[in-house]
Amino acid sequence: MATNASTHTNPGSFIRFFILLLGLTPMSHGFVEVYRGALTLDLNARVIYDDNVGGNALGVSDTLFSFRPTLNYRRDVGRSNIRAALGYDFSRYQDFDSFDFNDYNASLSVDVPVAAGSKYSGTFGISRNQDSGSDQSLLRRVQTVNTRLNFDSVYTVGARTGLRLGLGYNKREPEGFSSTTDNDIRVGVQYQLRSVNALFLDYRYRTTESDGGVDNVSNGIFFGLSRPLGGKVSGSVSVGYENTTVKGIAVDDETRWLLNANVSWNPREFTRFNLRVSQDLYADTLNQSVDRSSVELSMNQDLGQRFTLDLRAAYNWYDFQGGAGRKDEVLDLTARLNYSFNSRLTAMTEYQFTDSSSDVSLAGYSRNRVSLSVSYEF
Repeated sequence: MATNASTHTNPGSFIRFFILLLGLTPMSHGFVEVYRGALTLDLNARVIYDDNVGGNALGVSDTLFSFRPTLNYRRDVGRSNIRAALGYDFSRYQDFDSFDFNDYNASLSVDVPVAAGSKYSGTFGISRNQDSGSDQSLLRRVQTVNTRLNFDSVYTVGARTGLRLGLGYNKREPEGFSSTTDNDIRVGVQYQLRSVNALFLDYRYRTTESDGGVDNVSNGIFFGLSRPLGGKVSGSVSVGYENTTVKGIAVDDETRWLLNANVSWNPREFTRFNLRVSQDLYADTLNQSVDRSSVELSMNQDLGQRFTLDLRAAYNWYDFQGGAGRKDEVLDLTARLNYSFNSRLTAMTEYQFTDSSSDVSLAGYSRNRVSLSVSYEF
């Protein structure tokens, strides 16, 4: 049985983190008047029925009540679009109070879009959050603190040629288990075609360091096509060849071809589709090296002036390369209907279905979650 996660929350650390984020940006009007931007407060209350709280074959059901206030900052001025958020989640279960938790999220993102005559475009993001959800490796709930940083940029050096640079950092700290740190460096070149499309060639270096002694080092070359946001199709698709050395466990070096894609399609004004394909190798909570492949298709559709429908289908393959060599296949389906009473008051109902099949009996389960929430923005 999980311990009460609320006793491990340190609100002071993430409040100081958020104040630091806002200190990096000038602020404006909304809930509080700040310089050339808007600071608003969103209050969200929700109730969730979950027939499998732990996310395993035991299938314990309960009802969750949650209250989530969130401060949001938005600034769209000049050539920089800035977003910042600070949220806190007070969640209580009806029967299993040992599962109660208080989670938080603090984030900042800065986007410098492509503009006529500009040599530079890029995005920067930093976030810190605490999540008390189910862990597919452990097959139970675990409270995890995640700290992430990402940076992607393109600098034009010729009429059609640009230099690409990407940096990534992700530290995961699950309570009671070893922490892991992922570092990602990407450098490359791109060539602008006659249209807005661009061909790119990247070299990628990745490392995973775990307190449990499992370290991964990967080197890869990726070739692909990207298209900036705008028009009916946007996103990027790449094919790569990567070699990974896994240290700390008796696993041979792995060399493989990788396909990664994140493509959006807007066939009509109020209809949007998104396809995401990804493959990665990471160290999980149990310090196992895990080979994961994912395919996700989502759709967003406006239904009149007040309703919005979101549909999502995802399939994930997990190959746990430590221990007995467990393999899982997980299907996730989500349907969400949003209703806007006015510009400030909204309601949402959502259904989520998860089906996990595995060669380990505890990892073979199904899960149904039904939720209803109401949000009001000041």
